[in-house]
Amino acid sequence: LKLGRVNRLEPGETLFRYGDPPEGIFGVATGAVHIGVPADDGQELVIYHADKGFWVGDLELFSDGPRMATVTAATHTLCLFFSKQALIDLLAAYPQFYRDFYRMSYENGYAIMRTLANMTVTGSDRRLALRILQNDERKTDADAWIAIAQSQLAMTIALSVPTLERVLRKMAGAGLVEVGYRKIRILDRQGLRNLARS
Repeated sequence: LKLGRVNRLEPGETLFRYGDPPEGIFGVATGAVHIGVPADDGQELVIYHADKGFWVGDLELFSDGPRMATVTAATHTLCLFFSKQALIDLLAAYPQFYRDFYRMSYENGYAIMRTLANMTVTGSDRRLALRILQNDERKTDADAWIAIAQSQLAMTIALSVPTLERVLRKMAGAGLVEVGYRKIRILDRQGLRNLARS
């Protein structure tokens, strides 16, 4: 904690952009962030929504490559930043901590692979149910809202906004979710799981 620096971000504010040099890593303490990557046509797509407890920036940190994504605050967000040099010095003194960074990279890679796999699921209802459940997994408060705008949620599962709105209305009508302004809350997890597996 002595090595960290607190960053407070407003909704839409950027932690770092695709192509930036790797200056360090960020841990989300409160709030949420969106991770966007550019497609080959130049359009940036939000592929992942991450809540508190998520760490980002580790892959580029140890490879010395440029940032592979753009990370922006989805809501009022508090992050803890650790500079590259501070971490290099820490690992030189305590090399056993490398295992923790490898574990972090593994967990992030696994989450992204799951996200990409879920995007190929047929049926907009099932694809949306899977994404909402995945976004919900990292929350420490089971009744908390998932902070994400419908336009961003639609982008993460390759749906049009009108299609997403129609599916969300259907889910809300069935008592599976509650929809608010730029946020969603699960009301019936088992029902949502059943829909995802149908």
